[in-house]
Amino acid sequence: MDKRHPIPANFTPRSHVRLSGIVKARGNAEFAPLTRQKVCRVELEVGDLDVNVMACGDLADNLACLLSGSLVRITGPLNILRWETGDGTIHERVGISVEELHVEQQT
Repeated sequence: MDKRHPIPANFTPRSHVRLSGIVKARGNAEFAPLTRQKVCRVELEVGDLDVNVMACGDLADNLACLLSGSLVRITGPLNILRWETGDGTIHERVGISVEELHVEQQT
């Protein structure tokens, strides 16, 4: 059963959880506007690349505040290390070094 939720086109992130330092996350995610493809595995770093990232699904253990299956909104700045789409295609590093990540859990 797919617990992922559609992400609204008018997405505007707000943050109430602040994570500083290096954060790496693995899980199911959808990135916009970089790609609309479903991501099977992703590695994230906190960074100063001003990109809004939307993600939903079961993210990394070190982001334990995010619940599996809940709609999660992540806003930059961040650095995308790499991601893998459902067909096995691996997309390598995008962006630059980073500083902090803002995360909001949606219920």
